[in-house]
Amino acid sequence: MYQLHVKTKTKELVLTREEAPALENLLDALKVQRIDIQRNESDSEKLQKDWMNALVDFALRFWGSNGLTKKDVLAGVSAVDGYNEIMAAVVATLGYDDNDDDEGDDPKE
Repeated sequence: MYQLHVKTKTKELVLTREEAPALENLLDALKVQRIDIQRNESDSEKLQKDWMNALVDFALRFWGSNGLTKKDVLAGVSAVDGYNEIMAAVVATLGYDDNDDDEGDDPKE
């Protein structure tokens, strides 16, 4: 189960998703990942803004907008917990396991 906590001026919402990520979510997650890679290679303000927009777009499509706007998500999701909730959904959608580590990635000699 995936949850996202959003607080707007008039209400506090907990968006919940029980179902597995869909193909459209995978495409959105890949976009987030691509921009993040570019962002790490270049210190561009535009890429930073593109990355934030991609995260918000991912969240709105992943949990369903429920009448929320991009501005609601940017202003109503906490900087730490909300970011972690969105990134956990992105990581899961990309098929990464939170328990994965780097062991076993090196070829055996």
